[in-house]
This record gives sequence, structure tokens and C-alpha cells, in this order.
Amino acid sequence: MRAKVSTAGRQVCRRLCLEMLEYRLMMAADPDDEISEAISLGAASTTPVTVDASILPDTDVDMYRFTVSSGQTVDFDIDTPINGPGGLGSYVRLFNSRGQELAFNDDAYAPGEDVLGYDAYLRHTFTSAGSYYLGVSNANNTQYDPVQGDEDTAGGSHATGSYQLRLQALPTDTDDEISEATELGAISATAHMVEASISPDVDVDMYSFTVSTNQVVDFDIDTTENGPGGLGSYLRLFNSQGQQLASNNDGMAPGENLLGFDAYLRYTFSSRGTYYLGVSNATNRTYSASTGDGDTAGGLYAVGSYQLTVQTAPSIPVDPDDEISEATSLGSVSTTPKSMTASITPNVDVDMYRFSVTANQVVDFDIDTVINGRGGLGSYLRLFNAQGTELAANDNGLAPGEDAVGFDAYLRYTFGSSGTYYLGVSNVNNTTYNATTGNGDVAGGEHSTGEYTLTVLALPVDEDDQLSEATSFGSITKTP
Repeated sequence: MRAKVSTAGRQVCRRLCLEMLEYRLMMAADPDDEISEAISLGAASTTPVTVDASILPDTDVDMYRFTVSSGQTVDFDIDTPINGPGGLGSYVRLFNSRGQELAFNDDAYAPGEDVLGYDAYLRHTFTSAGSYYLGVSNANNTQYDPVQGDEDTAGGSHATGSYQLRLQALPTDTDDEISEATELGAISATAHMVEASISPDVDVDMYSFTVSTNQVVDFDIDTTENGPGGLGSYLRLFNSQGQQLASNNDGMAPGENLLGFDAYLRYTFSSRGTYYLGVSNATNRTYSASTGDGDTAGGLYAVGSYQLTVQTAPSIPVDPDDEISEATSLGSVSTTPKSMTASITPNVDVDMYRFSVTANQVVDFDIDTVINGRGGLGSYLRLFNAQGTELAANDNGLAPGEDAVGFDAYLRYTFGSSGTYYLGVSNVNNTTYNATTGNGDVAGGEHSTGEYTLTVLALPVDEDDQLSEATSFGSITKTP
């Protein structure tokens, strides 16, 4: 196409060319990236407020307004479907009404979460009542101006995506100090059982109870999971002045064979009176029992339901065969095997056996259980002379013909002198008892009870294993 253009009284003929302009996407103004445009969430309360939104484009900022009362503690939790590569890497910033930043967070665990990914979480206690603002962006865009809505940082990975914001004020803990404790009454052999939960993560449940002098009491926490996904419980025992007497993180109550996240505590009270038990998660273990202050927030396995059982500890029966003077007789050991089927129960049980041998006799002591692993007895063998001195011991061993090392013990011993000797069978936790007095048992531990079979067998004498017993071939003549 040609066009005529007039220039200084002359007509000049020029060619007019039309070119396709580069396609450009015009960015719309961000309508909610400054505090004057913030989306109102109302007053923060223990009833959660949730918002579903997204960061798009990468310079997008979503600003929210809310009000709090003085001393109120509020959780701000971002959740995304992916919480990792492929989704939004979120970032939160907290501002006062003048746009001054009070706190921020990139990646964190919210209470009840066990995976640290790209989701942001923030807890803040507000010293003054008023209106405050929360900005949500991606983790690259962290220096924007909340008053003007400019100074965004573009680009970066995980810069866009959907999210859900959850805002919730923490409830006041009404039973976290001894003056507010839930009363269990006098402790007896009849179990007190309480169903409760730790929520939020700084929650503490305090219980009061009374005991008599020298009463032995068991405190047992049970959860459905007893491991990842459930509450990691913690027990603290206090006197009436709020002084800690004992504590436990993870422990096995009598009859339990799995050590997980459940707490268990046994305590002997030297004086009668009123005492207190605090239940919390395993991160929050230094709070004040008198004031309820000093909670430690956060941590894994911080919330969840539990069952508390409190009762006088079951009486441990007198062990009738735990010392050499009470040992069960096996008689003289020979090449004919002798077997005994018995059990270790309760966990401090020891079974002592007596037998006699000749000088230089080699004897096998073999423990076999049906399970030979988790869920059954973890056995332990100790061999003693007549004075109760330990000669040998074994935890886990392969007996002849066995090809799997599990929890079964096995011991072979050569006796230098003839006489009477003793074998003690216990669990693998109870290994330092006194064979002469039967005292010094160690209670608790995994795989501490269960049935077993003991087999005692002397090895046959090899009649040609010595030079004096060698078979003679007579004179040997060298043939050229």
C-alpha cells in the first residue's frame, strides 16, 4: 500500500507497511495486595475461619484483615493440596495497622501435621487489641510494601497455586494447673480411666488424686496409633507445691510388648496426700504446674486423643525359683536331652535350674519360643557356679540346626570341673539380678514376658579327637 505524505509543500510518495505486534498479556492490577484493600475475616475466635484462594500471577499478594483482643493467641495456617514441588510455596507476613511487619513464616508444621513441606504456618500472641493484617504470597515475593501494594518480586519456583488459609484463636486452657485439676479421687486397685485429648499443641490436662503411704501407683497412657500419626504423650507427676517428682516419655506398661509413643510411669509414694499428674505432648514438658504458664509450642505428634488409666500397681507375686537355693533340678546332664516348658511372667520373673556335670563335659543350653521375635519373649541365659558367680551369658544365639537369629538365647559351655551348676532364664532387660538372693531385678522393657522351652544336652565325647586316642596305622614304609 502506498500513501501520499505532504512535506514542505511537496508531495512525497511512501510505502506504508503494517506489521503484527507481539502478543502481550496485560497484567490486571492486584485488587487486594495492600492493607486498605484487605479482605475482612472478622474477629478471631476459637471457631476457625477458612478462605480458599490462589496466588496468580507470581506477583499476586492476598491481604486479609482481622481483629483480636489483648493477649489473644492466633494460628494462621496455609494448606495446599500438594505441599511440595508442583504446588504453591506459600509465605505469610503479619502486619499492624501501619504496615509494620510483626512476624512471618515460610515453611512450618501446624499442630497435627507430621510432614514439613512448602506450607506456611504462624502462631502469634497479640499484646494489644485492634485490627491486624495477614499477607499471603509465594516464598519469592517476601519484600512487598503492604501499604502501597508495590515492590513485588517476580519469578522463582513454586510461585503460583491454590491454597486454603485457616485462622483460629487458641482456646483458654481451663485445666493446665494444679488449682484447676480434674479430680480422680482415692487411687485403688480399681482402675480410674479417662478419655481425653491434647489439642491444641500447648494443651495440658492436669489430674488430682490421693494416695496412702507407700502406695505404688501405675499411670498408663494408651493411644490407638502408639506411634506416628497419633499423640506422642508425656507424663509429669507433681506434689501439692507443684514440684515435679517423676516423668516419662515413652514406656511399656505391664503386659505391653511394643515401645511406641505412649507414656507409662510407676511411682511409690512415701507420704500420703494429694498429688497431681500432668498429661501433655512430648515437646511441651517444662510448663509450670502451679501457674499453667511456660508451654512449649510445636513439635511432631503434638495433638491427639488418649486414654489415661490410673490404679494401684498389681502386686508382684513372690518368685519361688529365682535363686540358686530354690532352683528346679534337672539332674545329671547327659547326651539324652532334657526339656522344660515354662514362661517368664511377670517381667521380673527369673527361672533358676540346677544340674550336675562331669569334668570337661560340654553342654548346650537352648531356648526356643514359638515366635522367636517381636510379640514373644526376648530370652536371656546366665550360667552360675555354686557360689552364684556368673560364668557365661547369652542374649540371642543360633543353636545347632538353626538358621535364623531372633530373640531366642543359646549357650554352649565346657565345664572344667565336675559339680553342681545353675542356669537362670529371664528376659533380656532383666540381666543383672542376684542369683544367690533373687534380688536386683530390672522391670519393664520390650518382649519381657512369654513362654519358652529350655533344652539341656551334653555333647557326645569324640573318642578320636585327641593324639592319645588317635587310630594307629602301624609302621609306614615309603615305597620308592
